[in-house]
Amino acid sequence: MRAAAKIILYHDDIIRLDEIKNFIDQNFNHELHIKSLSEKFTISKSTLIRHFRSCYDVSISGYILKCRMSHAMTLLTTHAIPISQIGITVGYQDRSAFTHAFTKFFGKPPAFYLRKTIGDAEVNQLTT
Repeated sequence: MRAAAKIILYHDDIIRLDEIKNFIDQNFNHELHIKSLSEKFTISKSTLIRHFRSCYDVSISGYILKCRMSHAMTLLTTHAIPISQIGITVGYQDRSAFTHAFTKFFGKPPAFYLRKTIGDAEVNQLTT
């Protein structure tokens, strides 16, 4: 197996990657695509993919997912908001897609964390 070549990032590359990361941090709840990010920040898709992973040790889609799931967990554990609304807030239009992604990411469904936060009595109201 061949080892991957080390990518050298220059100061300007790192500044642009930080801008892209900050943009994702502010807009993770919107539909984000590598193509639109590369166009917005005038960088080729392949370079963006390679440089982002090299700089942050995670893929762009993995980083977007991490942002969404971290925010979802915060909402679940600090607010009594319906799960479907949390899904919409973090960028999912479909409750089942959000629940699937959340369960895959954390290993337990959102209702599990909601129960820990507010107790079983109120969960039925917020899981619809």
